[in-house]
Amino acid sequence: MKTLRFTVLYLAIVLFTGSACSENHKTEQRTELETYIWLEREAMFDTEVPDSEIHDLIAKGLQHDDPEIVLCSVGAMSKFIGIYKLRIEDGGEPVVEDRNLQDIPGLYDTLINMWNEGWKEAGGSMPEPTMPEDLVERFEARTGSISVSPAWIHLPMLLSYLYPGDEAVYEIIWNAIPFPVGGYRGGFPDGGWNDANNPLPLLSALFHGEFNNPKDQAFRIDILLNKKAIRRFSALAAKSLGDFRSVEGLEALASVLQEDHRKYGTPHIQIVEAMIKYEEQAAPYLLKMSSRLKNAEPFNSIERDLQIALKERLVHFKEKYVEEAALPTP
Repeated sequence: MKTLRFTVLYLAIVLFTGSACSENHKTEQRTELETYIWLEREAMFDTEVPDSEIHDLIAKGLQHDDPEIVLCSVGAMSKFIGIYKLRIEDGGEPVVEDRNLQDIPGLYDTLINMWNEGWKEAGGSMPEPTMPEDLVERFEARTGSISVSPAWIHLPMLLSYLYPGDEAVYEIIWNAIPFPVGGYRGGFPDGGWNDANNPLPLLSALFHGEFNNPKDQAFRIDILLNKKAIRRFSALAAKSLGDFRSVEGLEALASVLQEDHRKYGTPHIQIVEAMIKYEEQAAPYLLKMSSRLKNAEPFNSIERDLQIALKERLVHFKEKYVEEAALPTP
């Protein structure tokens, strides 16, 4: 319960700081630490702060002797990317503009070295994160970073987003993010940082990292086919199987498309979106796709907009892959 309360508080802070705006940032007089606190909480989300300034601060901050400034620098990237990629996973447009952090000179090597050092010191395992004991004071009085530490534990998700397809990053992801022993049991996560019953971090890292090896596909299919999966998990699994196509992926999507009742809901909208990407291979399922899409109940406004867009796409899908196929051969 203690972990849950900390998690809820931390997420609330992240969301709050994500919507913050700085004022007159160029004229304010700050200490170096105050500048990095501003970077972590406000500057990343302030469109008036140019990418060049953000890049310069992060590059210097990651090399700083003060671990608090290093944590602020990593935390700034982690919060920004967390909010950015969440919208993409949900199917919406990002609420902030991409900062193109991957363009920071030397960033890849800096983050990989930071990871390797931390991983080695921790004995090849992910430590339990440490929440600042004075978190409320830090938040209210702006005395330090509000990110969990050590800084390097944020890196697997950061690296997967910034450097998709990188093999070193792929190895880090599978080593660092807990994989459910015996498979995902279904239902909600047990709680805690290294929760082996929470497939979302791994699903997310593989999705943004654009990884599509056999074990990645098998993992996504297992999540989608799990009748006890909560909807957010199965929705991202479906979305991933649409972006990274395979015969087995289409079979799994078509199978779940037939299901009427799941305890936590069936992501029919995401399944139809994914199946459309299979083009003519999905043509035999058109009637079921149309029916499911028509009767689906959107979870939020993003899904409602997606549902409307997909109805139009199905019209074109039918014209291209069904009606053309029915024409007599000349």
